[in-house]
Amino acid sequence: MNKKILAGVLASALAVTCAANVSALQAELDCSGWWTAHTDGIEITADGVEVTFTSTTYEDAANNWNAPIYVVYTSADASIKEAGTEGYTEYFVCRADMYGWLGAANTNDGMGDGFTWERTAEPDWDNWLTNLKAGVSGSLKATKGNGNVTVVFTVNGATSTTVIPTDSDKVYVALSGEMCKLTNIKLVDNTPAAGTGNEGGENTTGDKGSPSTGVEGVAIVAGLAIVAAGAVVVAKKRK
Repeated sequence: MNKKILAGVLASALAVTCAANVSALQAELDCSGWWTAHTDGIEITADGVEVTFTSTTYEDAANNWNAPIYVVYTSADASIKEAGTEGYTEYFVCRADMYGWLGAANTNDGMGDGFTWERTAEPDWDNWLTNLKAGVSGSLKATKGNGNVTVVFTVNGATSTTVIPTDSDKVYVALSGEMCKLTNIKLVDNTPAAGTGNEGGENTTGDKGSPSTGVEGVAIVAGLAIVAAGAVVVAKKRK
């Protein structure tokens, strides 16, 4: 069997798979009002997930909180629900303008044991709003471990780092906003490139496969197996 052919086909299949995973999240999200739209839920794992996007606040917006937000939660089907829904728990909601809450607790008054909140805020919120209306870049990075979820959220240079206590097996994060539109939303694929000496290393975008958006990776594995089988047949024919 020609091992080079097999390796080449598998590498191509893996590249296609990774591209499909990275584009699995919707590319645009129009948040006309509060809580009107959310991205798919992305499972936060020990390997970590990263999302990048562009945010443009509506021209008629008048408040610094007319900006992106993120939500950390648990849910039976990975989607955001109404508060109080069975199987759904909201751990934290965070605005890009440096304010967050869970129930009656908020980042101004304190969030309880194990919760930490660090921020680098925009010094001029009028300038912040002007920039957001012109369109700015944003990113979200989240990891899970030691009974906590850590989220770093950056929009136009304003950054919050939040440690959120949780003992749930499955924790998700989703993007939303108010009077803004998120475009070019992408899951970042941090898988080491072939030839770097770490081909079997960790995939920092998810659990050794794709970041979960509520769909398991069984189909991916099956697809790769089929491709591998096809490669074997080709190799045998070329002996």
